[in-house]
Amino acid sequence: MPTVIIRSLPARISTVLIALIALYITIVVWLSDGWGNGLVAAAITGTFSACVWLLWWVPMMRLDNDGIYVRNALNSWTIGWEELTDTRTRWGLLLLTEQSTIPVSAAGRGGLWTAVRRERTVPATREEYLTPSAHVYKTRLDSDDAAHLVELYQEAWRHHAQAEERAYQRQVRLAAKRHQSVPPRTHKPVTGVARHVMTSSWIVIGMCVVALVAGFVMKP
Repeated sequence: MPTVIIRSLPARISTVLIALIALYITIVVWLSDGWGNGLVAAAITGTFSACVWLLWWVPMMRLDNDGIYVRNALNSWTIGWEELTDTRTRWGLLLLTEQSTIPVSAAGRGGLWTAVRRERTVPATREEYLTPSAHVYKTRLDSDDAAHLVELYQEAWRHHAQAEERAYQRQVRLAAKRHQSVPPRTHKPVTGVARHVMTSSWIVIGMCVVALVAGFVMKP
């Protein structure tokens, strides 16, 4: 199955713009009010930019043959395709399993225009996203379109997994007839649901706290 990576393009563009504005403010304060106030400004604008980076740049969802990988600001999840039971999109995309409800920050709610368009049309999904291949596709989708893609991908994955299992069983039978060793499985999908702490995000938060404290302490 292909790999489909979902991220928000407007959020990433906004992150870059905010970082540039923060840099401009820091330079202006540094040149006009001296290095002391410049340090404080750098600490404040840097912390704000880091928060925006965590909330808007970091989130991502990846669909592939192994399962679903969801990365939010502070945590990430790996979900086996067999574990996914349903999706919800009332306030944003939620992936439901028997034990967990997992939010997906990378696919937010669409705006008013999206809602009007969806009343007239069915959510569209590119065929190549569901066709078995080794390609990697990057796209941006709102919560409804992303949920639609996840459901279709899961169904396509099941058909693909069944075809792989039939091919493997044929290899096993052929190896038995020839008195050869059983060939190993070429693909082992993710099973269960695993949650991971985003260590890099917490390191960034710690650095921001240190920068804020240092900026105010070093201010003359």
